[in-house]
Amino acid sequence: GTILLNDPDVLLPEVLTELERALGPGAGQTVYIAGQTAAQSAEVEQQISDAGYTPRRLGDSNRLGTAVKIADEIVDLNPGTTTKVFVAEHALFADALVAGAVAGDILNDGKADPILLNQRGASTIDPFTNTFLTAHPEITAVELIGGEVALSAGLATTLTTNFPATTLDRTAGADRFATAVALMQKHVIDPDFIVVANGQKEGLPGSGQALEPTGLAASSAASGFFDALLAGPYSAGKQAALVLTKAQELPIPTQDYISSNIPGISHVLIIGSLELVSAAVEAQIEALFD
Repeated sequence: GTILLNDPDVLLPEVLTELERALGPGAGQTVYIAGQTAAQSAEVEQQISDAGYTPRRLGDSNRLGTAVKIADEIVDLNPGTTTKVFVAEHALFADALVAGAVAGDILNDGKADPILLNQRGASTIDPFTNTFLTAHPEITAVELIGGEVALSAGLATTLTTNFPATTLDRTAGADRFATAVALMQKHVIDPDFIVVANGQKEGLPGSGQALEPTGLAASSAASGFFDALLAGPYSAGKQAALVLTKAQELPIPTQDYISSNIPGISHVLIIGSLELVSAAVEAQIEALFD
């Protein structure tokens, strides 16, 4: 499916136009709304309905609960085929968003794997996540995304103790850029298409961190989150590898990953404006192919 970004209070004309382009004129097709009314108002829901679509809201009291609502929907839409989940930390966006590139139907086999969240650094399983895993014994594999600062060793132990029939795996690198690369190396074999998005955390929604003096306006930095959000399902749909960059510099793990796959790469797509992925980064990517 496609993720569209909308104003919290009103259905934007360009969003409606894209709904009509992607789904055709409203004839009852389902349009999912992520989050409760603070994220997307009841007015937005009504406007979607007035356009002829069937709005379906998936939201709970926080992002961890909303992730479970989405996971439940995935299981309901794919009965008997969902046997694995990814788990990422809830506070910073990068690991969860990169997981979106491999949790989607990347093999075109009709299967999608939910992404659940857990509190950063906690040794206990979040109640929402625990309830989901308990309710779905058919889940036999859990892959943790991120190192032990994000998802602690204690959490891994708790998962193994509470769900002994589940195979636990972890994919992590030294930082978010290396973690993205490690995830792609595991799940996207011999990629011919690379998607590059801004992965910096400063000033992003939910980051809990102030914007560092990188020369970016806060609003521009925040939009990097949304570019990466959109890049995940797009990459899954194209069976592409999603890697992360800084605004002004291509990180070494990302450089090395692209370089190691150059013989098979036919296309590199950069997601975002020049403020988020600069011309300097574009030049660094081009230089790898020289």
